[in-house]
Order: sequence, then structure tokens, then C-alpha cells
Amino acid sequence: MYIYDLPTTGAVSFSDFLVTTDLVSQVSQTTQLRARLRAVLKENRAGTSSTSTKDGASSDLKSTDASSSTPSNAGSASDWLLIIKTLEEYLPHLLSVFNSVQTDDLILRYEPVFSWRTSVSTTRFRGAQRVELPGLYYELANTLLTYALTLSNFASATVAGLGSFERDRNSSTEERKVKDEKLRWAADTLCRAAGILAYLSEDLLPRWRDQAGQMDNLPPDLTTEVTLALSKVCLAEAQALAIRKLVSPSVGLAVDTVTPGPPLEKGHPSASLLAKLHLCVVEEMESALGLMRTVGERKRGKGREVDAARRFQDGEEDAVLDSNPGGGGGKGKKLLSKFKMGKDKETRHSGPHDITPSAGNATSTSSGSDLDLAPSLLKYLSFSIGFHKSMAFKWLGIDHGESTRVGSGIAFLSLASSLLTSTKDLSSGLTGSITSSSLLPSKKRSSAVEQELATITHWLQAYRKLNDTVAFQPVPSSAEVTAKVPAGRAALGSKAWKMPVPTFGPGSEGYADRSGDTGLRLDQLHLLEGDHPARRGLVALQGGEGGAKGEYAGQGAYY
Repeated sequence: MYIYDLPTTGAVSFSDFLVTTDLVSQVSQTTQLRARLRAVLKENRAGTSSTSTKDGASSDLKSTDASSSTPSNAGSASDWLLIIKTLEEYLPHLLSVFNSVQTDDLILRYEPVFSWRTSVSTTRFRGAQRVELPGLYYELANTLLTYALTLSNFASATVAGLGSFERDRNSSTEERKVKDEKLRWAADTLCRAAGILAYLSEDLLPRWRDQAGQMDNLPPDLTTEVTLALSKVCLAEAQALAIRKLVSPSVGLAVDTVTPGPPLEKGHPSASLLAKLHLCVVEEMESALGLMRTVGERKRGKGREVDAARRFQDGEEDAVLDSNPGGGGGKGKKLLSKFKMGKDKETRHSGPHDITPSAGNATSTSSGSDLDLAPSLLKYLSFSIGFHKSMAFKWLGIDHGESTRVGSGIAFLSLASSLLTSTKDLSSGLTGSITSSSLLPSKKRSSAVEQELATITHWLQAYRKLNDTVAFQPVPSSAEVTAKVPAGRAALGSKAWKMPVPTFGPGSEGYADRSGDTGLRLDQLHLLEGDHPARRGLVALQGGEGGAKGEYAGQGAYY
């Protein structure tokens, strides 16, 4: 499972850019909660950042060691839980400020500029960079993105702490049940993260784009394609955990826990079903990888267009200089014109005069157009696609072999073996990018890739011996069997995200507007038409039950 680097953010005081007389204490509390969030994010990055060096070596991202009971570099589950609780305390206050600005309960002195470091995008040589953009939409979007990625890391750390408990012969039945339940909880948490990211991609970011217009400096992290891709990654990892939980009892009961082989024991989950579940993981991962590559190709295309336009403009200016009679200094002017020194530089004011009309004119520490998606994330997706595709071929081969179609079973298992071998070579460059409990080897045990490769080899040898002595069936080609691969089957779906109830302002309990009239509660706003001023631009209108009310990040996870 992938461990994401969480962002850090710059200091902000809401009272600096908000005019209020009735909500002074609430605005001050919002500033305090954001300062606390900034502190825990900085502490997390200082302790577990990919840019920090640990044990004399640096890595692209954190990893966890499943041979021990706690994660090594990714932080313990309690560390992620602290960040989640801090985010859940801050989010209702941020929503209150956001909606109060829409209804003029709070007035902006000037458009605030927020600074956030990127999470899944980097520059080629300097790593993750801070990007400054104006507006509360930017703050809200980054807060939700951080919340979703922290939930994913929380689930990864929880799973890493379980180790390979299925193959531990010393574990009691009760211990296995407890750990199976933690697998279920981790999958559920990943589905929650997928729902938040889907809300970002399908709701909040399109509304921001409609309000702000063109946003050229937006980092890849906050594009609709990347947030949707991250949602699919979380959903695929949740599906992988569901598969692990499904086969856990069978692995625990197997006589040979190292290399299970034919025949399948009674009560084992259907091999055909397991193959379809793995194929669904492959489909989600392939879709996510395609979306991310689309963003990268689009950015490179825009870069080529800008370079071509610049060269064309320089050529026109050079032609004018050359045609100017008596232009003795034309050559020097031509040289200086290519540098455009200070030509497009804008003066930036601070305080109340810093009014930025749209995100397109924002200045930033690093322009979003200079950022590319982290190579380690793209490599992880490619690796996961190969791993789960080989698992699907393995179970298809077993399904065919157990159904007396030994020839096609051998073909599928041969495909699985060759694909997993190439995937094993790819995993050598992923050290530090994923949790070792899933795929990477540790000092005390071999990796899951090596274990699965041994299992496939065991089944393949058994079926070949059976075919050479009893069945005598022809072995079809790879093209023949791949043409018969079924579609994937989903076991889980993302959980629809509901914003928490605002603590003050529109939608909160006992809300009264500026005239003193009692406003509609959150569960009554749906009675108004969509273009009503009380609804326009507001968020968190799904209903009276929010994500932070009645639920909490560690619900059901008692250690």
C-alpha cells in the first residue's frame, strides 16, 4: 500500500482579512485550529518526510516494516489519527467561514492568499514545492485532499501493523478474527477516503473552476483528473484488502502455508470470483494511471505551445530589428530581447491592497505548471497493475485446472508466472514507496511477490505433471486464453462524502442572519430553489448529518 507525503501550509490569520463584529471569537478559534493543523503537519513532515534522510539513506516515500508490530518510517496509526482529529476539528470552522463569506455574514477586506506544499506532485530537482493561490476554495480543497490522504495513510499503517498473520501458525482463532476485523475496518476507511476524493473531483473543484475561471497555476494535485485518479487508487486498495480478508481463513487452515497447492480445500472461496475481484483492482488502477498520464501529457503539450509561441514572438521581434535602417545596435537588442528581463513581472502588494481577482493571476512560490506527478506514484501504479493482473491469471488458471481444463489452466499459470517475474524486477525500484507488509521483502521474510511466485510454480508443476500423465490436453497460446479473460467484479464502492455541520453561520444550529432573523437550518436549506441567494455558493448542504457528527476517524479501531 502506498504512503503519501502530507503537505505543509503557511501561517494565516483569518482576522487579518475578515471584517466581523458578531463573530470575533469564532474567527479567532478558526485561526487557532488552523495553527494547530499547521503544527502537526510540520511535525509529520519533519519526522516522516520523503525528503528527510533516515538510517543513512533517503527514499522517494515512506515505507512500513511488517516484520515488526509497528510501522517503521510511516509512523504509527496513532500519529495519523492525531492529524485526522485535528483536521476534523478544523474543517467545520473552515466551512463556517466559507459559507459566512458567501452570505456576507463575514466580509473580506481583501482576497486571502493561502500557501500549501504539494503532496503527489514534485519538481524534477527540488521535490515538492509550495504553491500560493488566492481564495477560500483553495484552502478548502487542500484541507479535504489532506484529510483523504491521511485516512489512506492511517489505513496503510494499520494494515502494516498486522504483518503476515494469515501464515502465522501460532495465532489463535480469536487473534485471527480480530485482525480480520482490522482488515475490514481499513478497507472501510479507504472507501471513505475515496468518497472524499470523488467529492473533490466531481463537485468542489468544478464549482471552483466555474467561479474563478481559468486557473493556470493550479497544481496537479487539485485537478479533477488527479483527484479522481486518487479516488480510484483508494478504492482499488480497499478491494485488495477485501480479497485478503476473503482468503485469510483458507490460508490459515491450509496444511502447507508456505506454498499452497492442488487441490483446493473445501470451503475455499471460488477461484473464478477471486480472479474477477483482482481484475477489478487492475481496472481501477489502469484507469487511475491513465488519468494521471493524461495530466502529464496535457502539461507537456501546453509547455510546447508556450515555447513555440515564444519562439514565434522572438522571431517577429528579430525581423523588426533587422529591418530597422541604421540599426547599428540591433544585434545587441536582439540578444537582450530573448531574455525579456523584467518585462512580465508584476508588482505584488500586501495587506488590504492585495486584491487578486482570479486564480489565474496568482503568484506562487512554484508555479503549478512547473510540477509533475511523483514518479514513485506512477511506478507504484504500474507495479500494482502487474501484480494484481498476475494474481487474476493465477486464479483463472486454478479455476480451469480444478474444472478439468488442465491445458488452459497451464496457459494461465504460465502467463501469471512470467508477468509476476517481470513485476518482481520492477519492485526493486519501489523500496520505500509502499508498505512492506504488502509487497516488499524484509529481513525476516520474503516478499509477497516471492511467496506468490513460489505458489504459482507449485500449481504449475502439479498441473503439468497431471497433463503429461493423465489429461494429455493441448496447451493453448497466450493470445487464446487472454481473449477469454472476464470483466472484473467490484466488492466495494466509495462512500459518499458528507460535509460536517458548520459550527456557525449558514447551516448551523440557531443561525440568525445579519438582520437578526432566524435563518434556515442545514436540513431546511433544500426547501429553497437552487438559485436562491441563501443557497448560492454554499457547501455542506447534503443534510443534517455530517461526516464529523456521529462518526470519527478511529471508529471501531480499538488496539
